[in-house]
Amino acid sequence: SRTTVMLQRIPFAFSLNEVLHWLDAEGFAGRYDATHMPLKRHGRGNIGYMFVNFVEPQMASECIRVFNGH
Repeated sequence: SRTTVMLQRIPFAFSLNEVLHWLDAEGFAGRYDATHMPLKRHGRGNIGYMFVNFVEPQMASECIRVFNGH
């Protein structure tokens, strides 16, 4: 019954908005309620991963299925 997923191997140049657009395009719009994308301390960009909390455990499982191996 876990609802939080860690997405890894995100290209460093991607912004949070770009990743959220990607999630929404894959059918997850409105199905998550919190995100966290750590950023580099100096310079621009993320550090390659982020967390997404889904409102239902089934959506977390579906996200893992959709993005596994990407």
